[in-house]
Amino acid sequence: MEASMDYDSGEESIISLHYENLGNHCSICYRLSHLQSHCPERPAAPTTHQTETNGLAHYSRPRDTTSTNHSGTSWNDW
Repeated sequence: MEASMDYDSGEESIISLHYENLGNHCSICYRLSHLQSHCPERPAAPTTHQTETNGLAHYSRPRDTTSTNHSGTSWNDW
């Protein structure tokens, strides 16, 4: 891992850090107390809805209402 060190004089130094036996390391918030999969700052996954037809499960995401149509206007403007 490289880090930048800024000095009051305006100079900057690049330093290399190497941690041995580093157990938990989160690449989202950079804390050492948990892994990325358990990060409280991790964005929530989109929810899915399950329906069943003829014994087959179908999954769908909620509709994205922020997208635009072909004319460039928002679908919410209709």
